Amino acid sequence: MASSSRLTLYRNLELVDTVAKVETTVEELRHQKKISVDCEGNKLGREGTLDILIIGTANRNVYLFDITKMGASAFDAGLRDLLETGSEVMTKLMYDCRNDSDALMHPYDVKLAGVLDLQLVESDSRRRSRQNYWYLKGLKKSIEVYAHDEESERIKQEGTGHIERAKLNGTTIWDKRPLSPDLKDYCAVDTVKLFSLLKVFRKKMDIEEMLEASERYVDYFRSYETLPENKFYRHGFLPDNILQIYPRDPNVKYNDCQGCKKEFKRAWLDRVNAGEKKRANFCGCCSRVITRIVNQPIQWNCLM
Repeated sequence: MASSSRLTLYRNLELVDTVAKVETTVEELRHQKKISVDCEGNKLGREGTLDILIIGTANRNVYLFDITKMGASAFDAGLRDLLETGSEVMTKLMYDCRNDSDALMHPYDVKLAGVLDLQLVESDSRRRSRQNYWYLKGLKKSIEVYAHDEESERIKQEGTGHIERAKLNGTTIWDKRPLSPDLKDYCAVDTVKLFSLLKVFRKKMDIEEMLEASERYVDYFRSYETLPENKFYRHGFLPDNILQIYPRDPNVKYNDCQGCKKEFKRAWLDRVNAGEKKRANFCGCCSRVITRIVNQPIQWNCLM
């Protein structure tokens, strides 16, 4: 049970660590129209581990599914069906679902669906107001800007402290049991605050447009057979063709980006020193990544 001060954040926090509990909890969750979902693990994704899957509800109940203990049996007991349900039945609020989706798909064959990704919603709100929207805003920053409260910030700081100390010591943290009260609260914050962010953006978004964009975001990492070089998929930029998708033009030639390996419309770089135009080998997003790394502007005119 949470302390009285933390009950202001959530009503109840329950650890789900047996197959029987999974079955009971999933049946309760099936009545929800919206849930929030988050995953925690060491190097979350296909190359790391998925140790805790967190689900929150609009009435501030939080469930921590112990994947470290249960493994695939948790998904076979009903979690897979719940997470694969489309948005017409149940919407999953998430914030940058890409690593979560990858971690669910490749070890556990769970094809996450029905996601409304609030990182995209936040970015799209800046696009609609003609602000720079290429830089993705992390969840911590979005909570500070749109749904700030001191209790949540304190809990996040405490949890982050544990995580950073583990990294410095070269140890893992999410697979250790029992999970500390601070880390349990850390898990709860994000899923609860996603409902707060939804309230902020609800009237500012085209829900169908954002659900379609979220489908593309869910698939972005998990669709790779082999992941590209780390710097070209783990970065703070909005990938091309996520918020907006353009019909394929049969009169235009397409390239596979040398960075992210995704297809993009061919662009041309004006190489002043060479005195000629040469084909660009990078999409707009990867051009931004390179610019940040080498601190040199790259000219490009990709249509994204």
